[in-house]
Order: sequence, then C-alpha cells, then structure tokens
Amino acid sequence: MHMSGEITAFKFRINKSSSNWIAIGLGHKNVLTKNKFLFDFTTIGHGCYMISSNAGSWSHVTEDLNNKVKAFSFNEGDTITCMVNRKMKEIFFVKEIPAGVLNFSVSQR
Repeated sequence: MHMSGEITAFKFRINKSSSNWIAIGLGHKNVLTKNKFLFDFTTIGHGCYMISSNAGSWSHVTEDLNNKVKAFSFNEGDTITCMVNRKMKEIFFVKEIPAGVLNFSVSQR
C-alpha cells in the first residue's frame, strides 16, 4: 500500500484462481455491517465498489455502474492497482497491460 497525501494506492495480483470468476473491491464498513455482510447486487446501496474478472462492475451509488459490464477483464498473472482519492471521493481500478481503467464516484447513502 502506498499513501501520498489524499491518495491511497494498493495492488491486487491475481496469482491463482480456482474458478473462472473473481471480484475485487472496497466497501463501506458501516453499510456492510448493517447488511450483515449480505451483498444484494441488484440495487444500489449495498456498500460496495467492485470489479470482476469478466469485466463486471458494482457501485454503491451509481446505477449505471452497478451490476453492469463496464470494467475490464483480468486473469491469473494480472495486477490491478486500486487508487482511492479521499478528497475527490473517487476510486480508480487500473490494469496496466493491456490498459484498462474504471473510475467510481464514492459517496455514502
């Protein structure tokens, strides 16, 4: 993890996957706790910002990015960088090769 001012960055490296689907992301702890860590991906307000290996995306607040194919695909051997800008309230997921970026606006309901 790397922190520089308002931005925190960390990387996920997909070393091995025993299935052909994996999701990575972040969540609002208080929303997840309130929902007893049950994830209802069909509506916004679930507390998560995630991407999946088959290019899926889930957003706590943005309907157009929730339960949609809007991200980029990734697989074993890929590294995904996650950057959180607390001041701008944004989360970026970035894949370097081949290039891919998805930006989530972050706010809490």
